[in-house]
Amino acid sequence: MERAIDSTGTGPAPLRADAWAQRLRTHFAGVELTDVAADCFQGRVSGRAMAGGSIWRMEGCAQVLRRREPPQRAPAPLKLLLQLRGASHMAQGGRNCELRAGQFSLLDGERPFELRMDTEFAQLLLCLPRTATLSRYPGLAWRTARGSREESAGDQLLHSYLSALAERAQHLDAAQLGHAQMALQALLGGSSLLAPGRSSASQLLAQARNLVALHLSDSAFNAESVARQLRVSRRYLDQLFSAEGLTLDRYLWVARLQQAALALTETPGASVTSICHACGFSDAAHFARAFKRQFGMAPSAWRARARA
Repeated sequence: MERAIDSTGTGPAPLRADAWAQRLRTHFAGVELTDVAADCFQGRVSGRAMAGGSIWRMEGCAQVLRRREPPQRAPAPLKLLLQLRGASHMAQGGRNCELRAGQFSLLDGERPFELRMDTEFAQLLLCLPRTATLSRYPGLAWRTARGSREESAGDQLLHSYLSALAERAQHLDAAQLGHAQMALQALLGGSSLLAPGRSSASQLLAQARNLVALHLSDSAFNAESVARQLRVSRRYLDQLFSAEGLTLDRYLWVARLQQAALALTETPGASVTSICHACGFSDAAHFARAFKRQFGMAPSAWRARARA
């Protein structure tokens, strides 16, 4: 493979551990190395470019890799990790999983994570081009830190492919690696990584709703703003909200109207125009028409009925 770090030499183990940490930071910007067995350290990593991403083989002794802050450069890749030997503990986004030999999982390079290896290990790490991968599989970045399933036929197929790639990648030329990347992208679609994930979907829906609630008074805040802050596509958010019979745009619109309806009954001293603006509507006439379509009466009539 084209790029390599080897810290298995005969020098003092603590010096090898220091050199390893420095070189990892060079190749994987922002990643910290901690809890290293410095008295007996050894490690090796080798990698090469792979059609907009890269492929790496890593092996070493007990250690912990962490990213605490988002990378300075963007977009950071998605990382598909196959455990070849030993075990590792992965944590990201409030989820944790243990990977045994033969299992794989995803990490998002743009968010903090921890990867802990308590014994000697070997791993295959594929850095997937972020934009191309997420345009094909919106929301994949939120399916991290969940191990593959032995009972999943799609996972079995992807595991077989990754294992073969680990053995043969160093013998493939650039064009062949490009085709390998395309095949990998296709196989991802059949894996459990893209199976409906209630926990991640529910978490994302809750975050979207919280953002909407926090920005109801901001007329410039829209569905694209939600998607941008959550770092997912607008289309994926619309898919999540479709279970409720809404698009994200419609959810935001209805949330503003419901907030206005509540304000009309609970703040009798506030004018209809001030409530209109406080709920993110910039045009009072437009607000009045939308309110009547939603509730069947004008804002003033709604307030009068509440007083009756």
